[in-house]
Amino acid sequence: MVAEGGRIARCLRPFPVGTLVPALIGLLLSSAMLASPGDLEEGDQRLSGLAADLLNGVSPPGELRLRYSGPRGDYLSFYDLDGHEAYFRYREDRFDRRSERKLRELIPGQAYLVRGSLTGLLTAEGVPISLTAPAWRDELARGNVRLVFEYQGVRPLILDAILY
Repeated sequence: MVAEGGRIARCLRPFPVGTLVPALIGLLLSSAMLASPGDLEEGDQRLSGLAADLLNGVSPPGELRLRYSGPRGDYLSFYDLDGHEAYFRYREDRFDRRSERKLRELIPGQAYLVRGSLTGLLTAEGVPISLTAPAWRDELARGNVRLVFEYQGVRPLILDAILY
């Protein structure tokens, strides 16, 4: 099966593994250097600390490191290391089918860097309170409320360690 100067014979030679291994190591190192730290850390801002900062007049950050819990109506639920939940509104109403695509990339329990702007609070009874309402500080001081953000996107946090 040798044709035209041995072309087929050249194709059947074994692949040089010695060139593949350094290429794979280089690829893994470059992707690890570009990745952000993998999981939630003790130094990350907690939602309870964010609520206290809001009472003191500090503006909220644009990004939070949280774990995804699941969809809750028109909201996506994320939680911090303490288990406190925050809601991110991802659709206008239940008929907004285009926003369902945002759920495909989210895995429950996975840590994400979540982008969003604070829009208000949600009481334990499910009553939304806007930041423009005069009583939002009183409700926040009482506690037992969830912060509500406008969902702008997520970036998964990649684990630093290889799991066996």
